Order: sequence, then C-alpha cells, then structure tokens
Amino acid sequence: MPYFVNYSNFDLTTNTFLTQGVSRNLDGFIFSFAIITPEFPAYIRTRLDSISRIDFKANDFLDSDGTIKNHNSGKCIPLNGLSACWTPDSPSVLTDLLRKYYERRNSEHLNNNNDHDVKPINRGYREIEPSEIIKLIKEKKVLIFTGAGISIASGIPDLEGLISLQQEIFHHPEQFFQDIVSNQTSHRIEKAKQFHQLITASEPNNNHWYIAQLCKKYGFALATGNIDGLHEKTQLTPIYQTSPDKVEIPNIEQYDVILTIGLSNEGMGKVADEYRIRNANGRIIAINVTPPAYLGSNDFYLEGNTEEILYALSTMEI
Repeated sequence: MPYFVNYSNFDLTTNTFLTQGVSRNLDGFIFSFAIITPEFPAYIRTRLDSISRIDFKANDFLDSDGTIKNHNSGKCIPLNGLSACWTPDSPSVLTDLLRKYYERRNSEHLNNNNDHDVKPINRGYREIEPSEIIKLIKEKKVLIFTGAGISIASGIPDLEGLISLQQEIFHHPEQFFQDIVSNQTSHRIEKAKQFHQLITASEPNNNHWYIAQLCKKYGFALATGNIDGLHEKTQLTPIYQTSPDKVEIPNIEQYDVILTIGLSNEGMGKVADEYRIRNANGRIIAINVTPPAYLGSNDFYLEGNTEEILYALSTMEI
C-alpha cells in the first residue's frame, strides 16, 4: 500500500511495534492500523473478531523483504511468541508491517551494540565559504541530506507544523484503531485531505532544482526527512530518513561526506552519531541559517541562504 503519510512506534519494554498509515486511491482515503506484539492490548482484544490476525509459530522467521520463512537464513528475526493483527484486510498492509518491524528490530540491535562506542563530540567545527566546498567534496562519495528548511519557500510548514498535523491524523492510537474498525474516520479524513493538499499542490522551489542538478550531474545520493514529495517532482528518488530514533539510510558508512541542507537537529536524529561510529573519517558539511548542534570538530558550516549557496555550487565545476 503506497502511503503518503504514516506513523510507527516501537515500545521496547513490551516488544510491541505499531504502525498506522493513510493512503489514497480512486475511492478516497484509506486508513490502516497494524501491530506486532506478544500480547494484544485490551482495546484490540475486544475487536479481534473483526480484523485480520496471525499467531506466529516456533519455526516462523522474518526475512528482510517482509516474508515469513520456516528456517533462519542467518539474517532473519524469530517471531516465536508474537502475534500480529491488521486492518484493512490487505496483504500489502501485512507486508509493510513486517518490513518495518524487521528494519526497526535490526536498527535497535545495531544501536544497542554501538551505544558503548559513543564518545563526547568536540563542537569545534570550521566555518567555510561555498568555494571551499568544492575541495571537500571533489572525487568524494557524497550524500546530500535535506530537511524542512528547503521546503518552506514552497508553502510547506516547518517540521513542527507537519508533526502537529500528523498527530491530528493518527493520535491517539487506541482511538485511531476504534475509528477505523467502526468506520468513524470522517474527522481524520479532513486532516488527511489537508496534509495531502500540502503535498500535491506544492511545487519544487529553486532549492529542490539546484539539488537535483547536483545529484544528476555528480551522482550524489540524496536522503531527506521531508515527506512532501517535492524531490520526486524533480525526478529524484530520495532515501527517507524520518525517524529520530533510528538510522534508516542504508550503509551510511560508505559516504565520505554528508552535506546537510536546511536540516535541523531534530531532523538529523541519531544519524550524525551513528555516522561517526561507522566512519571515523567521515565529515558533515551543514548549510543552514544557524549552526546545528550535530556538527563536530571534523565538520564544516556555511551560514546563509540555502538557495543562494546552492546556486553558487551549481555554477561551479566540481
């Protein structure tokens, strides 16, 4: 199911993973709810007869592509003792749930193994000019990582505004579930329409086009925390990094440089710390109106208007 907005949460104390989503087709908006847990909460147990359910067996293992296997290939996650339920009754909802659960469990495992390696960071970053970026990224493997700051000029609310609207769609989870199974989602549909309008009616601004030019010309990878779809309208397919609690960018250690543009501390989440653990020689270059707190002693900062700086970069030869 191609969601245009979704929300997920993993409660480590109860080993419960919850995901909620909104998608849209010709018939309108479709809300989904899915959960993997050792024990269903009371509000779900009362409605189990009206939703899809599966109880995993001792020899059920979850692979990275969201398939359930009867053996462990070495990279699988055991499902014994867990159950899942979901609505609406769609195979894509279950597959999406299983994929997200695998990613989250795998990410938590990596973070737990690396927690003892995190060291205090000296924030002695160096301020540079646009011309100096060329030397830093020349013949390097670069990941551009964008935040909400680049989309404000397109009429998209900042991160705080988007989170607030998202919460109005999905919270509280118990009531969200009850509204779906009772077909009482009209008030949530109005908020979903508002969110959808922000995405479909907005157009890329110069920031997006300059980034697209850089990515296409020099083969830079692109990650974003923005779910506004504006990068896609420039014919790019970004990696989505939307969780503050886990790193969703695959093989982040492969990049020599992460170039952040309009990215706040909240948008960065755990990415900077995880990147430093996996690549001690990696560097972060931030283009922002104020220096973000995730910059360290090996990093660089460009102060100023992102559009003006990106224009300057797009006209230079790397």
